[in-house]
Amino acid sequence: MGFGRSRLFLRLLGWSVATIIPLLLALRFGVAPRIERMLLAEKQATVRGVVEAACTTVQALHARSTSGELTPEQAKAEAIRLVTVARYQNNNYLWINDLEPRMVAHPMKPEMNGMSLVDFADPAGKRLFVEMVRECLLNGNGFVDYQWPRPGEDKPVPKVSFVQQFEPWQWVIGSGVYVDDVKTQIANMNRWFTILAGILAAVAAVISLLFSGSLWRETARLRRADADREDGAVPGESTGGACSGEPHADSVKTVDEFTGAVNRLLKLWLGTVRRE
Repeated sequence: MGFGRSRLFLRLLGWSVATIIPLLLALRFGVAPRIERMLLAEKQATVRGVVEAACTTVQALHARSTSGELTPEQAKAEAIRLVTVARYQNNNYLWINDLEPRMVAHPMKPEMNGMSLVDFADPAGKRLFVEMVRECLLNGNGFVDYQWPRPGEDKPVPKVSFVQQFEPWQWVIGSGVYVDDVKTQIANMNRWFTILAGILAAVAAVISLLFSGSLWRETARLRRADADREDGAVPGESTGGACSGEPHADSVKTVDEFTGAVNRLLKLWLGTVRRE
């Protein structure tokens, strides 16, 4: 491969890679975070709906106690039973604590029932139940993120919970969803984006090599034809001299103009035209 053709190949490859890199960055830092936010928002919407439904059930039982149909103790006992037996999406559950905070009922860790939660913290030192009470007192409800082990496991993983205050009984009803799976999905997605970029770069290299060879041969043929006409020779016959070797600087200029036009078309197609 001659110097001129090598330069053309490197230019075509450079333009291809310059197109792939912004695409990879857009996928990794634009698309992936957006998908992550969408997945987290979907999880948050689900857990919020579950907690609000539970609060509606508790409110109905409270109404029955105020009407005299049930005693307050009966209403609370039934509320605890209904809340703690509820399950949804991969064994997710609800719990109840009060505003002290003290655990009222936890279906997965019954040993915590009645326990003070003032100093209960996750591995990062976050006093999650204190934060939940604060959120409820300030806003009536809200989301709190922290780390908590999955049922049957000991290792804490990222989790986000929605908590809502039930003021008549000074309860906080909450439920959470684990979000480590979202992080895993996004990491896998970014890995595939990188693999895709590598494949595209390899394809671009092959195409650039083939295209540069074809373009260079065609340009050389045209230059030889021009030289033949200038010398009065029959096009296609060898005339020696400069025409028998690689195309000279004028041919390089022709190729540069052509490839420059190709580059501009690629930029327009991608919508990323920048000042040259």
